Amino acid sequence: MTIYLIINDMLTWIIISAICFIIICILIFMIRNLYKTQKIIIKNNEALKAEVSKALVVFGSIEEKIIWSQTILNDIDKKGIFASDDEIGWFFKNIQLIQDELNGFQFRINPESKKET
Repeated sequence: MTIYLIINDMLTWIIISAICFIIICILIFMIRNLYKTQKIIIKNNEALKAEVSKALVVFGSIEEKIIWSQTILNDIDKKGIFASDDEIGWFFKNIQLIQDELNGFQFRINPESKKET
């Protein structure tokens, strides 16, 4: 009977050791895959940051053009050149409406507003 208990205890330890070994192998495999996935995500994140910075440059350029066109329209409107002609006045009013819509777009954050918050 004692031999049976010794063999049974050894078999139990072998089974427990095998299960622990399998669990450790699975955990190592999972950690390795997570590490690879993290590298891919970081690489994609850097690429997206580069694209965002390019887009911000383009948006800044668009904003400068909107501001420039607003100043030109204001200068023309102050002179009242287009007020006398009905057809050109109608067209000029529509251009002003489009410019008013464009003025609603602000792409950059003002440095003063960053300091206040």
